[in-house]
Amino acid sequence: MPREQRRREELRLAEAHYAASSAAYWSSFSNRRVDAVREELQEAAQTSPNGFMAAAFRILRRTRPSACGNKARAPAPDLMCAIFEDGDDKDPSKLRTGAEGFREELLKQGNELYAARPSCGDAVDALLERLEPVLRRLRCAEAGDGMTPEAEASKVETLIQELMPEARWRQLLGKARERLAVGGDGFPAYLLRQAPTEVQGLFLDGLRDIVRTRDVPEPWSVWPVILAPKPGKDRRLLRKRRDITLLPHAWALWMKLIQPGYSKPVEAARPWCQAGFESFRTPPCQTLGLRAAMEQAMVMRSTIAIAFLDYKGFFNSIIRSVQRRCEVHFGVAPRLTDIVFAVHEAGKAFFETALGKVGPAAVRIGNGQGCPRGPDRSLLPLTVVIRAVQILAARGFVYAAPAGFERGVPQFWMADDGAFVSDCVAGIQLIFEAVWLTSLVLGLEIGWDVDASKTAWLAWRWEGGRQVPDETSRVTLRAGR
Repeated sequence: MPREQRRREELRLAEAHYAASSAAYWSSFSNRRVDAVREELQEAAQTSPNGFMAAAFRILRRTRPSACGNKARAPAPDLMCAIFEDGDDKDPSKLRTGAEGFREELLKQGNELYAARPSCGDAVDALLERLEPVLRRLRCAEAGDGMTPEAEASKVETLIQELMPEARWRQLLGKARERLAVGGDGFPAYLLRQAPTEVQGLFLDGLRDIVRTRDVPEPWSVWPVILAPKPGKDRRLLRKRRDITLLPHAWALWMKLIQPGYSKPVEAARPWCQAGFESFRTPPCQTLGLRAAMEQAMVMRSTIAIAFLDYKGFFNSIIRSVQRRCEVHFGVAPRLTDIVFAVHEAGKAFFETALGKVGPAAVRIGNGQGCPRGPDRSLLPLTVVIRAVQILAARGFVYAAPAGFERGVPQFWMADDGAFVSDCVAGIQLIFEAVWLTSLVLGLEIGWDVDASKTAWLAWRWEGGRQVPDETSRVTLRAGR
């Protein structure tokens, strides 16, 4: 069936199903819900004025659209309404609260937040070549490289059958939730779950065609962004909020369908010390490893130094040229990479605020916080950092083991949060230098904070028959920190 004809048939079936289900819902709604709400409000009106207001808001909160259906239809809590100019919270006169000043400043800082950053491709390639002995990866033949059009088309069909079988499609639709915030197009996947089988099949054919043609819908690149406040941080600073992207549900379904195309290369390259986004691996298991190292140092009466690393805005700070090189190097199918980058390169963000929608801000960096495959894709550059520490910072702490056990750097990672153990402060210095240099090449920014809540280090030495904190040693980088 031609593509345009399939779309018309899909639309016709969806409209018929929507008309029938909508009529049934609203008839039930008017009979069951409106009368009940009216009765509750009438009873509340018999109380004192303060009691009535409290009861009325309680009833309205329970029956508002987000409590009955889609969360995206209700105002998000704690929306941003004030911002410091240039992020300078030291000068109260720079606080922007008026509609025009606030919107203009937020859009300016948003464009700076998502602006493309330069990177040296030759340096990235040289780093990957240097780490080749320890980088495990899948081998993936380049489509179109010395292949006839017929062979390439056959390879694409094989990829589609592997990643997008109908059974997997039905399974994904079965997990679509009724109450889930929608993207910029306003389409909820739950409606597709309720649609007839014919419509679901036509929708799957359309998603498969995207892999064949690389033709992606323009609305997939329009992303509402929720600026969620971080606990205990100043909510008038954009950098102290977590930008969460609300993706179109159709794009999210496509990304979930092609999950094996990313998860297989990631799992092939994943170092054992990386527990982020892996089944049956949790932060407590990594904490247990750190605790074991501390106990061993105490028993053996030796020095122990521990470094903690956290990247700044990790998911949304990955340079896309670096990400593309990593995906090619680790064996992600080139066609999947092309489609994902086609959507991301055209990305436009609209910030949801208390003063309305602000945007668009061109998104030229990052893998998207909220993208189903964002974690898988982001683990590839992190793998390069982990392996660089393994090679460049070879001096490290060794757990009690038989003679001849190879010295290395014990690492404990939970996504972009890392911890490293060494038997001296000089080892921590070397580890930080390896991380800093690798991050510099990859374009990643290490997070620093005055309260040591991100990147920090500590050490204990054995003195006078007990373990005491090392408060005299220093670890510095070229940035002076």
